[in-house]
Amino acid sequence: MNNLRYIFSSLLSILLIYFSWIPNNYTILIFFIFIPLFYLIDNFSRNTKYYYFKIFLIFFINFFVANFLITSWIIKANIFGGIFACFLNAFLMSCVIFISLLVKNYFGNNHFYLFFIFFWISFEYFHLNWDLSWPWLTLGNVFSSSINWIQWYEYTGVFGGSLWILLSNVTIYKLLFELRFRIDLKLIFGMLLITLPMLISHFIIFFGNFDYLNLNKKKNKINISVVQPNLDPYHTKFSLPLTSQIKIVDSLISLNNFNSNIILLPENFLHKNFLESSIDDYLLTKKFYSLLKNDSNKYIVTGVTTSQINKKFNLKNNNQELLNERYNIFNSSMLINTNSNPKIYHKSKLVPGAEKIPYPNLFGYFLHKFPIYVGGLVGNYGKNDSIFNFSSKFGKFSTMICYESVYGEFVSKFIKKGANWIFIMTNDGWWGNSFGHIQHNYYARLRAIENRKFIGRSANTGISCIINPFGKEINSLSYDTLGIINGKIYSNNKITFYAKNGDFIAKFSFILVLIYIFSYLLNTTNNFLR
Repeated sequence: MNNLRYIFSSLLSILLIYFSWIPNNYTILIFFIFIPLFYLIDNFSRNTKYYYFKIFLIFFINFFVANFLITSWIIKANIFGGIFACFLNAFLMSCVIFISLLVKNYFGNNHFYLFFIFFWISFEYFHLNWDLSWPWLTLGNVFSSSINWIQWYEYTGVFGGSLWILLSNVTIYKLLFELRFRIDLKLIFGMLLITLPMLISHFIIFFGNFDYLNLNKKKNKINISVVQPNLDPYHTKFSLPLTSQIKIVDSLISLNNFNSNIILLPENFLHKNFLESSIDDYLLTKKFYSLLKNDSNKYIVTGVTTSQINKKFNLKNNNQELLNERYNIFNSSMLINTNSNPKIYHKSKLVPGAEKIPYPNLFGYFLHKFPIYVGGLVGNYGKNDSIFNFSSKFGKFSTMICYESVYGEFVSKFIKKGANWIFIMTNDGWWGNSFGHIQHNYYARLRAIENRKFIGRSANTGISCIINPFGKEINSLSYDTLGIINGKIYSNNKITFYAKNGDFIAKFSFILVLIYIFSYLLNTTNNFLR
């Protein structure tokens, strides 16, 4: 009977996680996802043989299945990469609860809940900032489907959402199994904890709309056109000549009765290797200039694969593997205007395994033999070493390339450097018509709210859209559709509290975890010396 209870608890947690996430969007369920696991921890007998091993195994299976259900779309691009991402994420999540359980056994039950909350947030922050970074399932991302609940992300970022979820799970569990809903101050506090953030969010929407309306009256309007070429990356994108692809764009622009100031194209639209030192001389670059029709008030922003000569390369060496390292390759964005030479930004947040080799001494040999292919070139791409914004007559803007748009604090650094709006360019076609492109598109809403900036998003096969500073899509093109969308965005100089301070909640949580660890080591040392 006990085994059935444990299985049911784990299964219930999996279902709650799955149905709460995008695109199922039963977001309210996120406040209950850990409750079955807390119940399991409190009722799993300490006298069980191999207690710690068995409970860790239950956690691991639970999180692996949940990860797989939500992110199995990665397998469409690469089977090994998809399974490894699920395995690693499940392992790390299991470690968080397992170590929190050790704290419970040492410090007591109340410390377990506190440590678990801060340790989970610390884990999420760590997962944003190491070589095997995979922040897709950061808890706060789930509210991208319920943007009216989290307008306060302009102060906290996604870690405010993670904190809200974790506190709510702990509070509801204690209400269910300790207070059993007796009416007292703890119950009232618990209900306020869950509902107050929603009320604050609606308060911000009501009063924030006045700022938004005032913004529209200023002389900072930009007309943008977002192109969705809809070129299948497995069959058309890398086989159809680029001249033919540019003709598709040309025909879309020619038929578009909209006076665009900026035309936005997706990631790697120009996928051939363009040497940056002579990029102006390429025929394809000149074709782009012709699309502007000598109008200095028009700009094109496109994804492009570029290269620079590697100055450390020895030209006398004929080894083929080294010859491939003659150039530094970049996944880039390029700004084209008739008044100046093209300006280029290099993608900085690279996809582990596909665009960079994480921990080369550990994974280098394996990834050279079995590369993870998700389009274009494979291997160690170069990246920008500093924050760089494009400048135009209408203001400054940043271009987030694919994976970069998932990193809240990273995006906010461009805002602190003066970006007045954000462009996102991506190619989500590698994942097919799956959850992947939907989730990726939803996460862009969070960047708009965090920074109170308009966003234009161009995706090769969709979803392309324009998002306002409240995270609402004001125009969009659905997946697997050829087309162009137009819209008015507005430049603004607003720097939010979050843009100024970044992921302060996660950093504070990490400090508290260190204090717990220090206290444990200090007590252990004192006991040993006695």
